[in-house]
Amino acid sequence: MRIGLFCLAPLLLSTGACSLLFDSSVAETQDAGAEIDAPVVDAAVFSYAPSNVDLEQLEIGTASLALATGTIVFDTDRGCVYTVVVDGPTTYLLCEDGTADIGFQVRPTGAASVAVFSFSSLDLGEEATLNVTGERAIVLVVGGEVRIAGAVSVSANHFKPGAGGFGSQLGSGAGFTDISGNAGGGGGGFGGVGGASGNNNAGGAVYGQTSLVPLQGGSGGGNSQASLGGAGGGALQISAAASLIVTGSGHIAATGGGGSGGVSAAIIGAGGGGGSGGAILLESPDMSINGFVSANGGGGGAGADGASNGGDGGDGGFDRIGAGGLGPTGGGFGGPGSDKEGVAGVGGAGNDSDGGGGGGAGRIRFNTPSTITDIGVSPNLASGLATIGELQAL
Repeated sequence: MRIGLFCLAPLLLSTGACSLLFDSSVAETQDAGAEIDAPVVDAAVFSYAPSNVDLEQLEIGTASLALATGTIVFDTDRGCVYTVVVDGPTTYLLCEDGTADIGFQVRPTGAASVAVFSFSSLDLGEEATLNVTGERAIVLVVGGEVRIAGAVSVSANHFKPGAGGFGSQLGSGAGFTDISGNAGGGGGGFGGVGGASGNNNAGGAVYGQTSLVPLQGGSGGGNSQASLGGAGGGALQISAAASLIVTGSGHIAATGGGGSGGVSAAIIGAGGGGGSGGAILLESPDMSINGFVSANGGGGGAGADGASNGGDGGDGGFDRIGAGGLGPTGGGFGGPGSDKEGVAGVGGAGNDSDGGGGGGAGRIRFNTPSTITDIGVSPNLASGLATIGELQAL
């Protein structure tokens, strides 16, 4: 059974439900995590070779995904796609009882693997969100147009990494962990170096490629004896055959998580380092970026003193840096996560304990012949951590 997913009928917008268009010319069932069989969109619709995938081995599903409100979730571990609405049902489109024509495969890239989902088009409305769960980075291969007016996120949530990112004190750019004194953890690094802690424990190092081939996420901040570093942002690639538009209300984020604040009751109460930003790779022969595209790091946690806990560092956001945690009188402040220039903040030194360093910036890549303006891009083009490249020839 051939199914294309749409959510555009006016009566359905208020509930976030989706209507399905059926073509009974083909009948098939879908097991959890299984790959979609024919019918497929001919890969010849691509005039270029998408990064991190092999078009010759890819079957592009025919589903057109259009969500006006609510949330659509891509699970990179199970190969599932489902929609969620407030006070409403969870509707599986792929795996469980879902039979939407969305292609799925797992492909190796570097030392890790990526989950590749493929379909015909994507239209995300202003009140809609696309979230990604799982340990693998995600690649969306779209045989037509992509329009993002809502929010797309592979960001870390405090100590939970984004899809393809690394947890506390993990990853090639993990911040320095100090469990021997009152110094905080260093911020995680990736595209940019992580911020040092208040007692000068080093932030994590730079790694990876500007091309984001292979596709990988950000690293976690360092722990202290009493607190955890924030997790690294995840990794997202969207390759559109026709066009890719991020409207003025659109947001794409792969930001790092904030480190936890020190605990007053602990012998040592220093703050954890912020996690680094992750990776965002966008590809299309026709691209327009008018919204926010962010891979900022998370803020470091503040140190505690004998009377009060230190404040947690803030997660990076769509349009903001991750704020450093605020400390009590004897605790050092946490360093802020990386800014538009890609610079992560240093944690403050306290009389009793120190703050953790801010998470370093991730990487952003636009492969397109179109002109890109970076008003809402962080880190920005001037930092060298957001770059523009050419589409790969077939």
